[in-house]
Amino acid sequence: MRLWTRFNTNRHKSLAMVSISAGILGLMLSVFISNPFAKIYPLAALSGGIFSVFTANRNWIQKLPATPFDWRLSMLGFLFGVGTLTLVYRLGGFTRSVWVIGLTIVLYCISLFVILSRKPLLGISFALISGLLHRATIHFSSPYPFGSDGHYHFRHTQELITTGALDQVFATSKYYYAPAYHEILASVAHVTGLDVQEIFFLSVTFLYTVVPPLVIFALIQRTYGAPMLGSLGGLLYITADFTLGWSVFQSTTTIGMVFFTLAVYGTHRFLVTDSKRMLGVALICYLMVLLTHQSTGWITLMALVAILAADYHRERRFHIIGYLMILGVSLVQFWRITRYSGPEGDAPDVVSSLVMQLIPLLSQIGFRSSGGGGGETLPEGLNVATSVAGGLTPIHVVGSAVLFGLAAVGVIRHLGHRWDQFGVQFTALIGILYLFAFGGPLFNIDFFFPMRWFQFISFALAPFAAIGLREVFTEDIIGRVALPALILFCGVWFAIMAVGFIGAVDGPIADDAHSAQRYAANDNEYAMYEFVDAYGDDSSIIADGRASTIIRRYYDNPNSSMLTINHSRNKVQLQSGSQLVIERPYLYSGNALYQLKTTNARFTVFGKVPQVSFGCDVNMVYKNGESYNIYQKHNRCVG
Repeated sequence: MRLWTRFNTNRHKSLAMVSISAGILGLMLSVFISNPFAKIYPLAALSGGIFSVFTANRNWIQKLPATPFDWRLSMLGFLFGVGTLTLVYRLGGFTRSVWVIGLTIVLYCISLFVILSRKPLLGISFALISGLLHRATIHFSSPYPFGSDGHYHFRHTQELITTGALDQVFATSKYYYAPAYHEILASVAHVTGLDVQEIFFLSVTFLYTVVPPLVIFALIQRTYGAPMLGSLGGLLYITADFTLGWSVFQSTTTIGMVFFTLAVYGTHRFLVTDSKRMLGVALICYLMVLLTHQSTGWITLMALVAILAADYHRERRFHIIGYLMILGVSLVQFWRITRYSGPEGDAPDVVSSLVMQLIPLLSQIGFRSSGGGGGETLPEGLNVATSVAGGLTPIHVVGSAVLFGLAAVGVIRHLGHRWDQFGVQFTALIGILYLFAFGGPLFNIDFFFPMRWFQFISFALAPFAAIGLREVFTEDIIGRVALPALILFCGVWFAIMAVGFIGAVDGPIADDAHSAQRYAANDNEYAMYEFVDAYGDDSSIIADGRASTIIRRYYDNPNSSMLTINHSRNKVQLQSGSQLVIERPYLYSGNALYQLKTTNARFTVFGKVPQVSFGCDVNMVYKNGESYNIYQKHNRCVG
């Protein structure tokens, strides 16, 4: 109690010291963990804490710098930018050149300029249009859906549109019990008659891009009565790298994010206002999340538990306990009836499957850098990465880390002056989400898809990051240059997030990192995959990870497997039977996903593939340009 009294006496400095301590602890851990997240995020927490210590005595009310120019000029510039971007994208053959990306960043900066012109509603509208254009240029740059699961969902949605029989399409799939995503797309398809790719963008990507920013705007407006700050928070969500990537992944998590934000907003407003209508919104959206995807249901449950637990000390604790029981029981019941292999399969339910998967992982607990529980390690001298996070460079992490650092400033500023429900609940929300994103990987357990949590984290950070931007770029600190400094900083920041491994999934410009993969397929690759689909039914297909996923999940060819290189022989690992081996220039880019076989183990790695060679005779059955080749191995040959 005495400790709480001392903490509460000067909350601002106390919270700043918590942030500094967390940063120092993180830097200490980064000595043992070779991972850019472990190195950059502690610096962001440390920087946010130090800045807050030196600004602890400033007045609570700070204003964003205002632009002196007429907002109508910005509108003309925005319309010209939209037209130019569309023309350049079209003339470039629907590929995202540096010019397209640059024009997109300019549109974001104009949106910010309009927000600072005291036109927040117009500014957030421009930001939403810019975000949709940005995502459209990514989405339509490839003939295939993005994301490993996107190919599967695309194909099954088409089958559902054709047959209309859920029990037939998902007879052996867990999505029989969570069909909301596919049913939504199929319903829109029947109404509009459009292609699945177009439907996904016009429904799921549109909602993903529009709904969360408007929720953020409403949260900030109701908390502060500051529409400019609300518009800025919405803009930060739209430009965040993880929301950029996930908005174009044709994944059930994408639509789940929309229901997640509404469930969080409804729960928060219910606790603030005791509105039964908001409670109904929250419960309906939570049910929709459960009907969308099992792991997204878990993420949403943890988020709502954090918000409710943060409000537990208040008078409605019995209502909160009842709400928690409804949420928990609903999730467990859904998981109990959901079988991984569908109603006609023989796999156990989700709860049993998770327990069976988790028990072996517990034996591998250990720091990531140590290789977990003492398993096999890669041979020395190989320039490859064994995980997405470990294969990144700082530029791919700095964008989301800056968002976190600014949010740390915002949290400290808010809770230092207002210990209210919004501040406490959303701080708890950020904490629980980061706990799962970093906690598992820290101890070598990638059980809850850690990368998937960052899009939800971006939503939780955005309101506080807007406050942080206001605190940093104020005339009280940097004088008259506050306005140009803010626009320049945001322009560079937005650009960094737009060229990284998750912000540019079609093809990262910052592709120096091994795991910065290109998900888009070019015309030559498309022709190769079509050839394999037409003539490769009787053969097993060997290709790098991305190509193998397309063949297996988009073309529904179960005979496709990942390319394996025998390290000791430096040759492609071949098996008995007829095989087709796909070679494309991307294998030698340094970003390919493949398997490496050593004497005692097999590793999935990111990096450059050694020159494709074979231990036995093969025939080249396809050639299209330089290094777009397909080789056929004879039945009798084993390499």
